[in-house]
Amino acid sequence: MTNEFEQLSSHDSWQLLNRAVTRAMKEAGYELSRVPGRGRSNVHLIRKGGTTQVATIRTSRDRWIAYPPLDDGKRWKTLDDSDVVFISAVDDRHNPRNVQVYQMPKDAVREAFDKAYAEKIKTGKVVTKNFGMWISLDKIDGRVDAAAAGVLKGTKALAVYPVTELLEADGSEESEIADDMGSEVESGPTTIAEALAIARTQIAALAGVAPEAVKLELKIEY
Repeated sequence: MTNEFEQLSSHDSWQLLNRAVTRAMKEAGYELSRVPGRGRSNVHLIRKGGTTQVATIRTSRDRWIAYPPLDDGKRWKTLDDSDVVFISAVDDRHNPRNVQVYQMPKDAVREAFDKAYAEKIKTGKVVTKNFGMWISLDKIDGRVDAAAAGVLKGTKALAVYPVTELLEADGSEESEIADDMGSEVESGPTTIAEALAIARTQIAALAGVAPEAVKLELKIEY
């Protein structure tokens, strides 16, 4: 049986995931607006019951998300400036049938990323400053390293939508999330280490494996 989600382009699948999170936030009673001065980044003001919060949104086609570490892991770009995190992810990376939307306090997500960062440093893995560090939403059996930290930690989904339902709503339910492919717009790598980190992440996405599973060797000939 053909999986409709897997037939979508990267951009179309990103739009579908954002359509899901926009719908879930509205159904939960939130009003959305852009954060002034943040350009196309995925940061929004959300209002409900007279309370305004800063929300950062992450989408995931493989149940991994990323935030860029700063100051040797003492700060996290975008995450530290938020109050709440919304995650829109497929239910199964290998056979996605539904999109699950989660809402989590910033501190809970930060705790998971702090733990992942500390474990990566402890085990000698390279963490590139100001470049997304990836972490799994779920625990991974047999692994206790940073990749298996498990951001969700049993968090119940705010909403679950069948992919077929979201596809049928295409055009009638517009996403209010910025068209930034789920991450802040970067100017590109400025060092060889950053370029390798980007290549490793992209290769991992194509191969359907965790970034840590990709090993690259660089040889420069003059």
